Amino acid sequence: MADGLKKTLSHSAIYGIGNVLQRVVGFVMLPIYTRYLTPADYGVISMMQILLDLTSLFFGMQLSTAVFRHYYKEKEQSARNEVLSTALGFVVISKGCGALLLSLAATPASFLLFGDTAYSQYIGLFAFALLTDSLGFIPFQYIRIQEKPRLFVTLSIIKLTTQLTMNIVFIIVLNMGVMGVIYSHVLSGALIGGSMAITLLRTTGWRIRWARAQTLIGYSWPLIGAGLLGLYLTAGNRVVLSRTHGLDDLGLLALASQLALVMRSLVWQPFNQAWGPQRFRLIQTDGGRATYQRAFTLVIVVLCGAGTALAVFAEEFIELMSAPAFHEAATLVPILIGAEILRCMALFANTPLLVSDRTIEMLKSSIIGAVVFTVALVFLVPRWGATGAAFATLINASITLLWIASKARIQIDLRLPWWKFLLALGLALSAMLASQLAPEALVAGMLAKTLVLSTFCLCIFVSPVITQQERQLTLAFVRSALRRSSSQL
Repeated sequence: MADGLKKTLSHSAIYGIGNVLQRVVGFVMLPIYTRYLTPADYGVISMMQILLDLTSLFFGMQLSTAVFRHYYKEKEQSARNEVLSTALGFVVISKGCGALLLSLAATPASFLLFGDTAYSQYIGLFAFALLTDSLGFIPFQYIRIQEKPRLFVTLSIIKLTTQLTMNIVFIIVLNMGVMGVIYSHVLSGALIGGSMAITLLRTTGWRIRWARAQTLIGYSWPLIGAGLLGLYLTAGNRVVLSRTHGLDDLGLLALASQLALVMRSLVWQPFNQAWGPQRFRLIQTDGGRATYQRAFTLVIVVLCGAGTALAVFAEEFIELMSAPAFHEAATLVPILIGAEILRCMALFANTPLLVSDRTIEMLKSSIIGAVVFTVALVFLVPRWGATGAAFATLINASITLLWIASKARIQIDLRLPWWKFLLALGLALSAMLASQLAPEALVAGMLAKTLVLSTFCLCIFVSPVITQQERQLTLAFVRSALRRSSSQL
């Protein structure tokens, strides 16, 4: 295995542990949210987060890829410091303007999202999170460039733990409801992000160069457009769903989406946190194509495996972690997981476009996907509610992946074996469908689903998705681990 991929996997493991810990902390809040907040409150929070993400993208959050690209293009450390300080200054100033505009437009924004101006106070305060979140954004990207995953994970957990503590105080102790969630978000971002920004500027100096900012913006604007359309996909189905079926259905979709995002957080995100900054360098090495092909197989197996496990046991997990009013969300999880798998594969496949400065293709794929998504919403959501919204998301993810994979191959043909992905996806779908036949009794159902998942893993292992050499390496690793465990006993 190429040295670059070995380092990526090693760092991915650290990021993965950090993400697991963050998810554990996050899941501690789930029973609190679902017991101290109503489904309607949960839906309101999800809509405000979407509004914040939308404004954040428009005012500069997509600079991370541009920072990686231009940081590695520079050879002198002084020029690299200028890239970082310019990016930080631009993000903070831009998002400060965005926070001001959003707070001034809180009343019409409330009416647009909810059909009611009663939520304008929430939106006006939540707008400040746009500014506080921006403080730590570039410092976190710099830590990734430095290849310091332990520091990244430590700071991320500190920030999340701070927010969790404030949530407990504001929601449970002070009984502030939705307002408590907003306060904890804004204050934790200001405390941790502000400290990180000051530390970064002590290293780089305060050097904002307009010419440098123009270069970063020129690279990023198609990605910003693609990100805005991506948020339209999230907001669009929620707006249509809330207007046609109410906030309760919106809360179910929001909960199912959170569970589907677990796979991205625990599988794709750790890999991408290490892979994202380094791929601009690895793709130009002699073994770059082989490295990408190996990574492609790894991503396929782990994504489909994790997605299948989550989909198979989604019903039990939701029943354990939420109140009965949320249990219907389990039926949406497999559909949304399928969409997440396709989205992650599109993010892996887009590297040739980013390296070739063809970020415009990302925008084109988003425009086409948004058109198809809108048509799907019109036909599916009024009739099937949250289920229709989930299928519209899946259709969009399929179109986006097809476009990006085809255009990336034109720029740099990495000869990725897409047939392996289709085979693994077919096996995953078969396992998800088979799990629906499990008995309703808890113990019998869990045993049956465990058998289904085990069969899926075995089928993947013996299928052509994994080469004979990779099987031998896997078996050798397992035997070595068993020997170490037995010797310790």
